Amino acid sequence: MLTQCLDPFQIEDVSKEHEGRNPEYFDVIDKAVKFYIKAVRSIKFGSVVDVEVHCDSHSSPMNKIFIVEVCADRHSPSYLRNIIYCKETKKQNMFNKRMKFSINPYNEKWYSRNRIEVLCNLYDPGIGFVKLATHLMELKKFKIMIYTNIPLTEKNNVRKLKVEYKNLLPIAIDDFSIRILVECEIFTRRHNYNVNPFQELALFVDNFVNVGPFN
Repeated sequence: MLTQCLDPFQIEDVSKEHEGRNPEYFDVIDKAVKFYIKAVRSIKFGSVVDVEVHCDSHSSPMNKIFIVEVCADRHSPSYLRNIIYCKETKKQNMFNKRMKFSINPYNEKWYSRNRIEVLCNLYDPGIGFVKLATHLMELKKFKIMIYTNIPLTEKNNVRKLKVEYKNLLPIAIDDFSIRILVECEIFTRRHNYNVNPFQELALFVDNFVNVGPFN
């Protein structure tokens, strides 16, 4: 199942880990913010859907991410997830977003008469969890992969490293740094970057000292 919107998030259902209890943060948000959502009840293959979100809050939460989930069966994790992001919310806001969906034509569930529902909530990047009507989800902030041209079990003096980093948030990460610890000389190399929303970085590092595995 594919979806095309602003950008997809990598999220996992972590309801069982919380044993059905919601963190106190969610209780505060639930009391402070109310959502009114208008959307179509059926989605056709390759269609563009208008989603209208009205937000009425007693406070003014800053730098929050709106998580919008489109699902055909709200009692199971959704196969389609879309993100609406707004940097600032005032006491009353209305967001109009056009979402283009690319739906697997072989999935008969989306051609049934089941009601298509849109679930919505606020997300604070500092918290790490999103609560929707049926489950809690954990949002991955970044993805990082490290490659080396020589096995870590072998000591050498010409090791090269490649670091691939991807920001999974729709907000910039200021002063992002990667520290590389070299066992023999025990020092830190620091690389500072400003990473844009959803940006991918590929960093190449040469270590001209003997580098071996460390715990």
